[in-house]
Amino acid sequence: MPSPEAIETVSVSANSFDAEQGAAGGAAINVIIKSGTNNLHGVLFERNTNNDFQAINNYFSHPGRLAKNVQNQYGFAIGGPVWIPKIVHGKNKLFWFMDFEGTKQVQYASDVNLTLPTAAMRTGDFSAAPTVIYDPLTGNADGTGRTAFPGNIIPTNRIASASATLTALLPALTRPNSYLTNYDAYGTTSYGVNRWDWKVNYNPNEKAMIWGRYSISPMNIVAPLVLGPAGGDAFNGGNPGHAGGRAQVAAAGLTYSITPTLLVDGNVGYTRQHIGANGDPQDGDYGTSVLKIPGTNGVGPNYEGIPGFQVTGIANIGNTNTGSPFEFRDNQYTGVVNVTKIKGPHNIRVGFEYDKYALNHFQPQGGSFQTARGTFGFDGTLASLKGGPAINAGSPSNSWAQFLLGFPSETGKATQFEDPNALRFANWAAYARDQWQVSQKLTIDYGLRWEYWPIYSHDSFGAVRFDPSTDNILIGGEGGVPWNTGATATKKGFAPRLGAAYRVNEKTVIRGGYGISVDPDNMRNQRNQYPNASVTSFTPPNSYQFISYAGVPNSDGATQVSLADGIPLPSFPTISTGTLKPSPTASLTTYLPSISTVTFPANFNRGYYQSWNVTVQRDFSSTLTGQVAYVGTHGVHVDMNVNINGSAPNTGNAGRQLYPYLTTDLNMIEPFGDMTYNGLQATLRKRIGSSIIGASYAFSRSIDNINGDNDDGTLWRAYPMSYSLDKQLSGINRQQTLNIYWVYNLPFGKGHTMLQSGPAAWIIGGWQISGILSRFSGLPFTVNTSSSINAGGQGTSATQINPVVKILGGHDLTDPYFDGSAFANPPTGVLGTTGRNLLIGPGFFQMNASVSRTFAFKQEKIKFELRGEAYNLTNTVVFANPSGNCCWLTNATTGALNYNNFAVITGTQSTPRYLEVGGYLRF
Repeated sequence: MPSPEAIETVSVSANSFDAEQGAAGGAAINVIIKSGTNNLHGVLFERNTNNDFQAINNYFSHPGRLAKNVQNQYGFAIGGPVWIPKIVHGKNKLFWFMDFEGTKQVQYASDVNLTLPTAAMRTGDFSAAPTVIYDPLTGNADGTGRTAFPGNIIPTNRIASASATLTALLPALTRPNSYLTNYDAYGTTSYGVNRWDWKVNYNPNEKAMIWGRYSISPMNIVAPLVLGPAGGDAFNGGNPGHAGGRAQVAAAGLTYSITPTLLVDGNVGYTRQHIGANGDPQDGDYGTSVLKIPGTNGVGPNYEGIPGFQVTGIANIGNTNTGSPFEFRDNQYTGVVNVTKIKGPHNIRVGFEYDKYALNHFQPQGGSFQTARGTFGFDGTLASLKGGPAINAGSPSNSWAQFLLGFPSETGKATQFEDPNALRFANWAAYARDQWQVSQKLTIDYGLRWEYWPIYSHDSFGAVRFDPSTDNILIGGEGGVPWNTGATATKKGFAPRLGAAYRVNEKTVIRGGYGISVDPDNMRNQRNQYPNASVTSFTPPNSYQFISYAGVPNSDGATQVSLADGIPLPSFPTISTGTLKPSPTASLTTYLPSISTVTFPANFNRGYYQSWNVTVQRDFSSTLTGQVAYVGTHGVHVDMNVNINGSAPNTGNAGRQLYPYLTTDLNMIEPFGDMTYNGLQATLRKRIGSSIIGASYAFSRSIDNINGDNDDGTLWRAYPMSYSLDKQLSGINRQQTLNIYWVYNLPFGKGHTMLQSGPAAWIIGGWQISGILSRFSGLPFTVNTSSSINAGGQGTSATQINPVVKILGGHDLTDPYFDGSAFANPPTGVLGTTGRNLLIGPGFFQMNASVSRTFAFKQEKIKFELRGEAYNLTNTVVFANPSGNCCWLTNATTGALNYNNFAVITGTQSTPRYLEVGGYLRF
């Protein structure tokens, strides 16, 4: 992306109906880098902010902490003519432009209100815990009949060696007297990027213009882990460790006027992205060499680091980041040609576009749990009694006890088959449109666009597809299997568009339009298929039971899996046969955990977006303009993840739809998503001399079942009977948004009404004050449950027991945001009654403002602007959504209410006020 000082034009078109535009149901953004001119022009700039310019830290941060945020953004942009005697004569021929922008940022980051085990719990002493800790080696196989540890204390000799080693690495609590939200983490992150652009324009004659450009952006990011030697998540939600790389773009274009009414233009482009993050190689093969857990790390430095440990209710331990490490070496090629013909009242334009993508990745990935270093989950069921008290009630006692005992509820690992994992895919597009000036008052724009995305392939073999009708994995181009595995992609991607503008009179214009855009989702989502990646996942047949490796190759065959048993080594098949088929005659886990976590349908008929709007614009006077619009979008059968191997509540893995051939989740990217957006949008703008004040308001509603864009969201529930609970408010839905903005030029100095000359004009002239005030409705959130539904791939939610949920508005640990007593945990194996995004969280308010002064020199040929900007000027705390993890608990003896963070807000969605100063020298 070019620096702001390099951008000449940025055009944003929301729900546009221009037939040559291919964006679907949203905004299309075109960025044009400046070109040189006949005279030398340029700008030097620097912007700076640091913690001396920042107000107090996050509302929930530990008292006394000041956030460090030092950021410098600096650079230049310069352009002019190129004079080459005897080759280029005169002006308007050859121009050059270049710019540079550097950004350096160091932040003293925080991750507050984490929960870690207390000092007593770290030794196995749960005598002060509010729940009973049961011995998983007692009782029946289904989890009933277990006996509690005497005194609620786990004997030292029962604590697993790996668990003891990791526990010793944990930092001391910052609030040692609390079970929950008892640790605040602080650390330093850094970010640096340099952006360079070069551009040349050449006009050989009056009919032709040729241009070329090159951009490069090297970057470097460092994000340490929040628990130090014990790992944890990365500060600021980034990739842990060291990340960096560079992006490069090269492009060239030509515009040629064949006749005054016939124009041809086109361009070609190439993008190269080489970025990566190395995770935590400084720890080496920590899982196998230090923790002595077999199968965790792998071959070579790419798999080094601490395995991940997810303990319910406790901050993540080790490295649980499923995207780390990674290395991307991606190439993109594009070519566009357009022809424009003007004939009478018609402006006809036709064009063609081709894009080719080459992904070359190393990133063992494919699930939300498995990492390249191995991952272990502890949900508390093995240290609890089936049919007994609620798990982890009041504190994460049972899950931590289970971790100490070393018996996981889930194990998994991601291993890549080859490096790089290389995908190739493309898209073709063509369009024709006519802008018809019917009369002085009426303009009609109509056209048709066609889109086609062929089935993807790899670099050395074709597509890979799991066929649920035969339970076969097909490898394209191998063993007689067609390159595309016999799958077809629709070629009927026709998208008509129609728009009209009617000038009622000199002051009123009515515009409207309707258009269809084919879902533009490409096939990058097939990257982590088996055998490209082996994504193993081992879970028990039912809740409260042990994982078993009995009959699993490359394991010790344990019937009660512990950390000492590790994770079975992955096995990759010989793909030359072209067809792979798991066999249910062997142990079900022999092959099944390695099957692809994603596939696509044999007939890929992608969906589309319908968009429409009606707008009335009115000039009330020469200085006052208003506009009101109705805008709608409907996504029909858009691509999304659909788990085709879910099971009904209380049926476990045996109830999965593809059992016994597959006992893990399998997401099919298919045209299944549905979304709607309807909004009333209004703007009002008033010009007062050289100043402007305006406002924009939107009242809207967005509903979907995709919970993300371009398949990034997965169906919240896998069981078809619960699909209706998925189609709820979109996660981005804000019912009302209001923005008020202003740009006020003080009426002093040259060109203004007051003090137009003299020393006073120079001192107090040239000042400008601007700002924007934003007020938005809150975002929706889901009320979850801690109850087990005992269903493969199936999520659940709380049950609503009171039809009216009171919003209390609290924002402290003892003051809930909503009445949590309106919800209850459903019984084990029962689906909750509430859908996703049921409640609305706190609203958003922020005011940003700036003040600037421009000094002119050399008869205004040189100008220096000094600017000060304030973000969140009022230092208003905007609270994040509350925790939706049900439910409130009442002490049977005292009657005291334990919120357990349910319905309680523990974070913010805004940053404290900070200031930025900048200087711009333009010539």
